[in-house]
Amino acid sequence: QSHIPERLEVFRNRLLDRQAIHDELMWRARNENGGWLAERLEREFMKDSLQRRQERFRYRLYDRTVHPTQAYSLDAELALDEVIKALITRGSITHGMIEKASQALIKEYIGLNVAINSQREADEILLDLDTLIAGEEFAASFSDTTLTPFLSFWSDWDGSNRPSGQGHRLVAAVVMENVRRMSRILRILRQVAPTISVKPELKSELDMLPQHNQRFTSLLNEITTLTHQLEQRYRGILPFSVETTSMQRLATRLHLRRDPARVLWQHNDRYERKMLELRQQRRETLEFYFSLNKALRKQLYALIPVILNNRTSDALIHETLGYRDILQRMVLTPRINQGLITARDPFAIDTTAYNMHEINTIAGKYGNPGMTLGLQISLSSKPEALIALDRKMRVQAEQMRRDFAPADLPSMWLIPLFEDIETVRDIRSYLDRVWDYATQSRHTLQSPQDRFKEIIAEVFIAGSDLSQQVSQANAAHLYRKAKHDTHLWLAEHGVVDAVRIKLGSGEPMQRQGGYYSHVAGQEAFGNSEDDRRRYLSSLPAAARRSTAYAVTPLQGVFLGSDLRTFQSNISEQLRFLRGRDFVGLQTHVREAQRNHREDLVRAAETIAESRLGAQSRSLQEMERLTIGKNEALMENFLVELTDNFRHILYGREEDVVGIHIISYFIGRSIPQLRDRPSS
Repeated sequence: QSHIPERLEVFRNRLLDRQAIHDELMWRARNENGGWLAERLEREFMKDSLQRRQERFRYRLYDRTVHPTQAYSLDAELALDEVIKALITRGSITHGMIEKASQALIKEYIGLNVAINSQREADEILLDLDTLIAGEEFAASFSDTTLTPFLSFWSDWDGSNRPSGQGHRLVAAVVMENVRRMSRILRILRQVAPTISVKPELKSELDMLPQHNQRFTSLLNEITTLTHQLEQRYRGILPFSVETTSMQRLATRLHLRRDPARVLWQHNDRYERKMLELRQQRRETLEFYFSLNKALRKQLYALIPVILNNRTSDALIHETLGYRDILQRMVLTPRINQGLITARDPFAIDTTAYNMHEINTIAGKYGNPGMTLGLQISLSSKPEALIALDRKMRVQAEQMRRDFAPADLPSMWLIPLFEDIETVRDIRSYLDRVWDYATQSRHTLQSPQDRFKEIIAEVFIAGSDLSQQVSQANAAHLYRKAKHDTHLWLAEHGVVDAVRIKLGSGEPMQRQGGYYSHVAGQEAFGNSEDDRRRYLSSLPAAARRSTAYAVTPLQGVFLGSDLRTFQSNISEQLRFLRGRDFVGLQTHVREAQRNHREDLVRAAETIAESRLGAQSRSLQEMERLTIGKNEALMENFLVELTDNFRHILYGREEDVVGIHIISYFIGRSIPQLRDRPSS
């Protein structure tokens, strides 16, 4: 019964924070002689820089994954946000808005609208961007720190039934929303200053924008549906077998009966031709939106003096202050399976390579380069697969340059994701093979280090997948050892400053500390007079002193200092935080990562440059920074823990078979989450 009041309290706090931000921005816009507002608008209406985006990608705080662990409804959040925006801008609250939010909250309580599919991930990325921008504004207005948000959104193309065009859908959602926000500014500006000059073709395109949005959304949905149909039909014909009698076979040879295999093949061929037509339409429409985004950006940049002269208009200043270029603040970081690269049929990986470069080609042509900068390869175990993919990416980039001559087409970083125990223990061999390839494939004047930096930007270790195999404690120990070995390898090869280690926190939010706790950092012991009296009577002097500075062990993401993944559940919690808490978390994570990275680089550089005595001390420092204190007793305990963990969870071989059979029937009986097979 307390669900809906608790949810409304969350949104009341969001309203208070965003109202405070809006009031502060309004005061500054009207009282600082226009200089602050002009500088802000010039920055937001300028085209983006590829170098800036690459730098932000390399030092981003986390990857936002799309694991199906959301606990609340996107519909309720979107409906209540609509009410919040109307309240902030002094707009009207209609009965329909209230009814929509009420119904969404009731359905959320019953659990009818919580699960989402891949199409709704577009709403998630927009909600996350709004949260990051609100945090950026809160930090600038009410703190002495500065946040530069950059959302790395995990677009999952790994064969979990998401279509390979999922990246187009997400980019389209962001550029369509950016266009919609700028078009509202221009529409209000034309009402406030009717004499301004706007190109006639731009006016007509903006008048038709709702129809364009509807058609593009329908097109993307049609491509998704057709992708699923093609997948199911290919599964039905490969291998193809049909029971026929001798008379049916004779009738088929005499052309008196249609061959069912040929009929299905012809049907699939028509579907594929239809898919090619739809993809061409998608490319043209996406290019239209990026072109319109550029035209609006240039038009509004030219009209900044007019905006400043009319900043007394409430409607105009509300809309203008609410605008931030969301395209500048996001990047897609898709994931594929290594099996796509090594498969006999290269169609899937060729399509993925083409789609990634197509997005970058279109966006870069209109001033938004590098919308995808890295590709994650799950279940990485064969360096030859990564090498083959790098070659394929380079060939595809050259083809794009010949066909479309893009202004800024970045090379694609590859991010191997190690999930198997043996592979995690032998990362050095994997990197050695990639280093050999970097040495062989570099340009004449290019060093092996520079070529290696072009290929790999991160080493990704899946903490949750290791946890499923060896328990959480042993998985954390394996991660620290792999981190130690990897940094030593990077130090020996002179690339430690350019390659980061990333920890996967997994779907269940508790794994590897990938959760947010509101009690993190709070005192573990009370400090009242009664508390102190009980400590005095029950604890020795040393323990009493410890109660003064002991804090709760539930640190979660506050305790980590590595680049890590944030899944859907923690992302929801971050969206519901008060502004000061959100800014505090972001600042803490940034500073912890920066300090830890500087310590690692300093230790690694000392190892590479020192003599034997100093090198020994540097090796000890590296071990302290990565593994911590090495204890034989702890390692023996982890071996025992793993054996018991596997026996309890998986049992004997015959138990494993039974578990898979049971999970199959359970998977068939529960709804799918995010288009994933539930089993």
